[in-house]
Amino acid sequence: GDSRHEGVVTQDVSYNVHFAPVAGTKLRLGVAFADKDRVVETISSVGSLSAVDASVYHRLDLQSGVAKCKHLDQPATKTTSVFKLAPEAFKQPAVYLETQEDSNYVTQWVNWIKTGSSPPLDLHNEQQLRRDVIATDAISSYWESTASNNDVMPYTAWRYIGTAEGTF
Repeated sequence: GDSRHEGVVTQDVSYNVHFAPVAGTKLRLGVAFADKDRVVETISSVGSLSAVDASVYHRLDLQSGVAKCKHLDQPATKTTSVFKLAPEAFKQPAVYLETQEDSNYVTQWVNWIKTGSSPPLDLHNEQQLRRDVIATDAISSYWESTASNNDVMPYTAWRYIGTAEGTF
């Protein structure tokens, strides 16, 4: 938004970015903190890496039992992260971009994460992508659990995590 339409006011602040490896993955987590912000904690563990927890595909509109956002009347969730893959993660990006997603397609992606079965389309670095989806879910869960204990959560609309392999 902008200040003319939504009352948003921006302010430049000095900040520091901290990076640390996430154990058991090829990922590094980066977090930016304003210079006068909280004490930075070292993240030694993000909890268990659970394929079942990470298995929510981003097309919530094609899944049953998903609540709707009270503001936009669209399927949404605040209780779990969802995953999506970038076109570059696919061996044939054009096929991915032209695929009409339906509930069967969503089920195939969910099963790929949960069980390691074949994904519905050919991927580059399939196993690494699957590990990245699972690891980014664990990072998101860790962030949600720590942020909910302070004043950050009420002001957070979205969180995005992206990996070099193409996981979002």
